[in-house]
Amino acid sequence: MKKRWCTILFLWLSSLPLFSGEKDVTQIIDLAASKIQETLKKDPKIIIVDIRTPEEFAQGHLAHAKNINFMGGSFEDELAKLDKSKTYMMHCRSGGRSTRSLPIWKKLGFQKVIHLNKGMNDIQTTQLPLEKGSAAKK
Repeated sequence: MKKRWCTILFLWLSSLPLFSGEKDVTQIIDLAASKIQETLKKDPKIIIVDIRTPEEFAQGHLAHAKNINFMGGSFEDELAKLDKSKTYMMHCRSGGRSTRSLPIWKKLGFQKVIHLNKGMNDIQTTQLPLEKGSAAKK
């Protein structure tokens, strides 16, 4: 009986990420647009990733944002090219695409992702300046 419980305990512990060697290292932080400026002041090295379409991006985006189209066929490949150790602040238009992208950020092993969970709709309610036109992806 004792051996059976030891086996059960071992199997249970080995299924936990801490003991199985698997690591969910991605820290996801949901953030409202009203906190963007404060967050960027605390860490000016944060990289902004706008995952809307290039057409949406051209209509207005945050300064220095990189555009990686979630709807494009190479979204995961483009994300994979980024430095996983850096902090990224990402958003879409309203939060749907960005929420659906979170498992990809985790799968690729990004350490810290700040998720603007209400997207550009929320950003437009702030006094943050927006730039127009397209920008390079990288």
